[in-house]
Amino acid sequence: MKMIFKLLSVVLLSAVILSGCKKYDEQAFDFSTSAPPYIALKTYTDKFVSQGTNLKFVVLVRTALQQPITISYAITGDFSLSGTYILPRNTVEGTVTVAIPPGIVPTGIDSLNGTLKLIAATTMGGQITVGRIDPSGEKFSVIVNP
Repeated sequence: MKMIFKLLSVVLLSAVILSGCKKYDEQAFDFSTSAPPYIALKTYTDKFVSQGTNLKFVVLVRTALQQPITISYAITGDFSLSGTYILPRNTVEGTVTVAIPPGIVPTGIDSLNGTLKLIAATTMGGQITVGRIDPSGEKFSVIVNP
C-alpha cells in the first residue's frame, strides 16, 4: 500500500509539472537563408589609374549561385565606358578588368574624373539585386591620369 501512495504521488507531481509546459507545435521556425542574393562592390575607395592601363575592381555576390551572373557596369563623368563581366557559377567574388584607352586624357588636362557604378546583374533565372541595401551606393570614383 505504501508503494501505491509513493507511485501515485510521483504521477500526480509529474502531471502538475508537465501541465505548466507550453506547447509550441503551432510555431514554425525558418532557418533558411531567405534574403535574396545580391551583387556588390568589395570596396568603395577611389581608384587612380593611368590611361592605357587597366582598372581592376572586385565584385561579390552574397551566395554562390549554380549559374553564371552577368554584371553590367558603367563609368560616367568626364569620360564614359561601359561593359559587362560574367561571374562564373559557384563563385562568390570576381575581379573585373576595364581597359582604359590610351589618349583618353586630352593634352593639357591633368586628369579625368568618372564614377563607376554597377548597373544590373542577371542570370538565366532573371534579375539579381544590385547592392546590399541601396543600388545607388554601389559606386566609386575613377581618376584617370595621363
